Amino acid sequence: MDESPLIKFRCENCGQRISVPQIYTGQKSKCPHCKNTVVIPPPTDREHSDIGLKSLLDPAMFDVPPKQTKEQEPPPVNQPGPLEKEVAPEPVLDAAAFDIPPEPAEPEKTAVDYFKKLEEPPPERKFPFLLDIFLYPLNVPGLAILGIVIGIPLIFQVLGKLLFLFMLVFPPAFVLLALLSAVSFVVGIALPFYFYWYLAECVRSSACGELRSPETIGTTPGTIGEMVWQTIKILLCLIFFFAPVLIYFFTATKANLLFMGETNERMAVIAAILNDKIFWLLLSYGIFFFPIGLLSVVMFDSIAGLNPILLIGSIFSTFLPYCGLILFFYAFGYLIVKINQFLGIVPFAPQFWAYMSLFITCYLLMIMAHFLGRFCWRYEEKLSWDV
Repeated sequence: MDESPLIKFRCENCGQRISVPQIYTGQKSKCPHCKNTVVIPPPTDREHSDIGLKSLLDPAMFDVPPKQTKEQEPPPVNQPGPLEKEVAPEPVLDAAAFDIPPEPAEPEKTAVDYFKKLEEPPPERKFPFLLDIFLYPLNVPGLAILGIVIGIPLIFQVLGKLLFLFMLVFPPAFVLLALLSAVSFVVGIALPFYFYWYLAECVRSSACGELRSPETIGTTPGTIGEMVWQTIKILLCLIFFFAPVLIYFFTATKANLLFMGETNERMAVIAAILNDKIFWLLLSYGIFFFPIGLLSVVMFDSIAGLNPILLIGSIFSTFLPYCGLILFFYAFGYLIVKINQFLGIVPFAPQFWAYMSLFITCYLLMIMAHFLGRFCWRYEEKLSWDV
């Protein structure tokens, strides 16, 4: 354990009391309770005098017993105090007389273990890189998230069909069917927000060196507002980079497509727009800046991560690796589109392939989030982000 004195202070966000070694004064970390960023304050005069580790010098180690003041001298043995004459001392139960050993006292919970955990080397991959990244969601937390996102809508659909059949026999069951439909509607809206929030957690945990999907039991948001705000930040990042090309596309085609009814003329106009250099220039802007912008927004947990000066400086310092990130990022996006197109035209069991398409899409999105976070972890010094 660290031998330096401890600084005790309270988190500005949740009020949790934290104990930290004095050597971490002025550094930033996360509160072990609420996970918000805190700055270790300098010790006060009172903390210097009252807080610290126990002295290693024990008077019992020396032959000379410690001096006692006159007030601390015990009364003579042959002269018991007045209370001892009237009340007999209570018997003391010795734990050694029992078979059960005494339980050791729990040490005070401090932030020392949290800081040491940050200093530990990250885990190493057991398999080659191109194989190991595909195994990223294959742990208990990752499979649990996939089961929640895909399994809950499936359960509601099965229950809805059973209640519908039951309603044909017992018409008052319509009330239960209506209630189930309302709950299913609310859950169907909340699940995408929850999944996008979890993708952001995948980016952050991968940026800390983790190789598998994170456990979120202690960090799951308590309100839907937090999940909604996380999703809004991701959507704002997407709009910030791809809105120019979409606006240009619809503006250029609106006048020509408004009154057209023939498919060949509509396709001819779209083909002309796709050959426009301005269209491809705006599209290239979105493709090039979106990954670093998304990473910045997630890591800073703020829209302020879209600062152009920050993004351009980060790309300049990691240009070649960032180009590789772009190729990987959009190769997986292209793969998701093609898989969904293929499963959408399968002639038999369309509902099964729809859920299979959702599973594959969520699986690949988790891998993309992992790769984005690993880029931040690998080039943390070049990015120079004080997150």
